[in-house]
Amino acid sequence: MSEKIEEIIEKISFYDGTFPKEELQSLIANRAESTPFLLEAISNAEEVLDKLINEDNYFLPFYALFMLAQFRETEAYPFVHRIFSADAETVDAAFDDFTTTDLHRVLASVSGGDVSLINQLIEDENVYEFVRTAALDSWACLLRAGLKTREETIAYFKTLFDLPAKEDDFFRGSLVWKCLDLKAVELLPEVEKSYAENNVDLMLMGDWQEYQKLIAEETNSFLDGSNKHYDLVDDMISDLASWYCFKKPQEFMREFDEAEIDDDFKFEEEILWNSGYEGTFVRETPKVGKNEPCACGSGRKYKKCCMN
Repeated sequence: MSEKIEEIIEKISFYDGTFPKEELQSLIANRAESTPFLLEAISNAEEVLDKLINEDNYFLPFYALFMLAQFRETEAYPFVHRIFSADAETVDAAFDDFTTTDLHRVLASVSGGDVSLINQLIEDENVYEFVRTAALDSWACLLRAGLKTREETIAYFKTLFDLPAKEDDFFRGSLVWKCLDLKAVELLPEVEKSYAENNVDLMLMGDWQEYQKLIAEETNSFLDGSNKHYDLVDDMISDLASWYCFKKPQEFMREFDEAEIDDDFKFEEEILWNSGYEGTFVRETPKVGKNEPCACGSGRKYKKCCMN
């Protein structure tokens, strides 16, 4: 069986334009034999990053990360931490949109509820800011999965407001946004102070008055389960099959055409937001940052999708 698993691993190591569904199903069905090969695929951080950047179409680490997450394989946890502790330029070149769309789910899924390495990523100012935000999101995943309590989550988030922050700080803005997702009214004093000290990018989050209105709304998609962004990895085949690199051109164009994007509204919104309009401009949801997942649901960053 090990020889067969090795053959499958070799076959799917490089992207060829097709989705290897049957091969991935075989690896999942033979979890015990597959796991050592998958762990080996991500065990050497420098090698993983180098091959993803320099070898055309190298794809194996993506399959390994998702599958080990589905397996809840805690032995993968330190490997994931080591890979994403690398410098920002390297991580972005190697993983690009994965960092903003799926890293948080993978981290939470392989952590087993242990947040020690997740917290290291969050609190290290030298870590890529989008990795820090993903690690922050993994707390929300653990809360949603029942591996952390709301009290634990709020208490930890409160300590993060003590970290140094600069003007229009991306991580502080992400923390403020996460408090909104969690309806963390307990942290409103810390959020208000962040606004007062200009640590929140208004173009991403809106002003303090808008924030108060949003957090006071009764609906909470995070708690009612409709926001799949915070689910652990349970069906990696479904997750990966939806990636645009595996879709045929006609499927891509059909989905693009069907996306409900109102360009006129976006244009008018930008005029209002950037004008000298006096008073509070209120949106129903926070603005989407250019490096946040696009609101159209494509799974890509906003700057690489509807922003264009």
